Amino acid sequence: MEQESEKDEARGEAEGQAQAQGPARAEAAEAAEAAEAEQAVLQPAPHKGTCDALYFSADRSRLLTAGADGRLACLETREKETSMSRSWAQKITHSLRVTAAAVSSDARMLAVAEETASGFQAWVHLLDAKGRIVQGQKPRIAGRFTLDIRHLSWHPSLPYLCIATDDGKVDIWHESKGRKQLFKGGGGGGPGAAGGVRCACLDDKAEKIAAAFASGDLAVVDVETSKEQFRSKLWPKSVSGSERLSMAWAPNGSYLALPGEQSVRLMPRDFSKEMVQLEGGHRFSTTIASWSPSGHVLVSASAEAVAVWAHQRLHRIIRFAVEPSSIAWGGCDFVAVGTQAGHFALLQVLVEAPADKDRTAAPVDSQDARDSQVSQETLPSAPSPSTEDTEQAEAQQGQQGVQKATEAKEAPKQQRFQPGATLKGRRRFLAWNGCGSLKLMLPASRLGTRPQGAQVEVDYHSWRDPTSVRSFKIEENVELGAIGPNLFALGSNACGNSTIAVHVASPWQQASFRCTLALDERAEALAISSSFVAIVVSPQRYLRIFTPSFVPIGVLSLAGDIVSMVAHGDLLLVVFQPKPKREPNLRFMLLNVDRKERMEAGQLPLSERSTLKWIGFSAEAQALSLDSKGVLRMLCLHGAGENFGGGWIPVAGLQKLWPVQAEEGALSCVEAEPKPGPSYRFQKVPFKLPCDGPAETFLRQSLLAAHRAQATACGLLPSKDSKAMAKQKKRCAGASPNSASALNLLRIFLESKEEELAMDVVAEFLSRESSKASELEEAKAAASAAKLENLAAQLAKLAQLASGQPALKARKL
Repeated sequence: MEQESEKDEARGEAEGQAQAQGPARAEAAEAAEAAEAEQAVLQPAPHKGTCDALYFSADRSRLLTAGADGRLACLETREKETSMSRSWAQKITHSLRVTAAAVSSDARMLAVAEETASGFQAWVHLLDAKGRIVQGQKPRIAGRFTLDIRHLSWHPSLPYLCIATDDGKVDIWHESKGRKQLFKGGGGGGPGAAGGVRCACLDDKAEKIAAAFASGDLAVVDVETSKEQFRSKLWPKSVSGSERLSMAWAPNGSYLALPGEQSVRLMPRDFSKEMVQLEGGHRFSTTIASWSPSGHVLVSASAEAVAVWAHQRLHRIIRFAVEPSSIAWGGCDFVAVGTQAGHFALLQVLVEAPADKDRTAAPVDSQDARDSQVSQETLPSAPSPSTEDTEQAEAQQGQQGVQKATEAKEAPKQQRFQPGATLKGRRRFLAWNGCGSLKLMLPASRLGTRPQGAQVEVDYHSWRDPTSVRSFKIEENVELGAIGPNLFALGSNACGNSTIAVHVASPWQQASFRCTLALDERAEALAISSSFVAIVVSPQRYLRIFTPSFVPIGVLSLAGDIVSMVAHGDLLLVVFQPKPKREPNLRFMLLNVDRKERMEAGQLPLSERSTLKWIGFSAEAQALSLDSKGVLRMLCLHGAGENFGGGWIPVAGLQKLWPVQAEEGALSCVEAEPKPGPSYRFQKVPFKLPCDGPAETFLRQSLLAAHRAQATACGLLPSKDSKAMAKQKKRCAGASPNSASALNLLRIFLESKEEELAMDVVAEFLSRESSKASELEEAKAAASAAKLENLAAQLAKLAQLASGQPALKARKL
């Protein structure tokens, strides 16, 4: 009854404050009503009295709890089950009572505060791999005090233990350094005059410690010098000794989350800026604030609910029938919540709201109905149609409706993808191209959730030693991957916003670099080369380009949603999609990042009723695209006039093949969608233009030669390709690759007595390519040998003109 009356009073106070503060509180109340509140599902109670969730494993298969019964319990998920049940329980003290307990982040140490006949002590026990206290190992004393130990908390990554007591003391205990006292109890004007300490916590670097006092003061002290940096009265005075409070520093130390009011306050690290108020999640005063391991999500608890905040906005509200007492994180996506009644609940933090089809369709239908009603009211009345006309109109409408439904059903939908990434299985490719491969290996999942503790295996194809294959442990779920010649990048959106990490194969001083995007940005596409990393973020549709160490190079705004992106050398190919109609409407940009210029842009062609399946570059810097109908296309660069610069030319046809790399006019593929394995046998598909006869070979060779020449002129090809180009020119004795190919085609037509075709080759290609008349003289000799006197005479005249006009056009013949 007393608790109910206290809650009624608190509710009355909250309503009074809302009325007094006016529109701000009204908006917060509307936000709270708008958020869809859910009811927490409580698991069976493992303890009598309060249940404190101390440690939740990253794979969510094991939960350690402590209770007022003085026992440490382990709850596990058994095979073919989705709920947790108690596996074992162990008595952790034989004293009068346990006042607080905490488990280190690595589950290696258990801190217990207990009351004995001689006073209050804090002990540290070692835990084995199963979470049990190691038998035969004496616990270490962390401190003795004269009053209750109110709060114990471990640093998120370092072996530091914070001890807060009712006699106004705050101590820090380190596994190897021992104990250090930062706040001393007692009278006078010092910190101890503020009364007991409700809770204390260390920041990410163990440089600052924040303590909340029963008087309502918040104090922040420098750990090294023990000097006070900040003090302010932020709460009303705490009278009851059982009132809980648990504040927390963000993992990057930028904010200190402060419960204690109906809203959650975020105090900046430098204390000079105004605090951020998170409102609308609770009806009663909050007692707990806890950050996810990445710092992207904040969870707060009050007497009746747990609220989830992402991007500093309310994301979810989960109602509780009993008051939550503790929160433990299982990775970045789940929390375990202990309650005052001994029960616990497992909550998935970020849940995407399902699309409400009826709700999205309703406005359209209602608008159509309104338009129809308006048209009937405004248009003049017409004579009623006959029965036959009505039946014909209905039949036509029915046929049109079926046709539209069939078209809508068959219309393909373009999905966003990473080049070389597969989608199926716990072992899959994040990226696979000519530079190497990234293989993601996930452990078996529990509770039907996404597993944690994944590994990424990188294999650089350019290295042929045992160190070319390396394995990296990743802390969060990875969604994006890209690999270059000697580095790779991983992107994660698991906890609300994006973190991009770049790992270098041959580091200079630092082996990896990390970039956390803004709270309102989400990584949608990732590409990397030896000199830059590119990221597309939503919902802004920004293309951000950095150096591999994340020094900003540039930012562009895309005119649509990103579809895919790939990098090679200094080139970056970006494919995006404005609002589609019936079929995908794809646009592309080819950027030269080094020169900061856009080389090509336009419409990306696709086969009818198909979608884009893959994009990439060949070793010769040729941009390639593959659609779902199996058509491979190559982008022609501007500068080679006869090859239609800026256009896409079909160069191959693939069916049920997975492209990996392209080189020397051929595409290396494997069958279907590959699964990570030890080795693969590649199937080479040579480029072939959709032409028949000898002209196809000539056109293809001319196309590739023109691309090499233009890419070399733009500085896109590495030095080895430039040397190969020089050797080829030397072999041709001064003739360009195109003229050499044209002479071969000319000989074929001369041997088959095709005089008109031979003349077309000379007029269209040789006269344009020749800087001297040597090729034409050779063609004249071949025509004379073939006894084609008319052609030989024309070639002699053309050679005479070409000696004075090297770039003679065909129309002058």
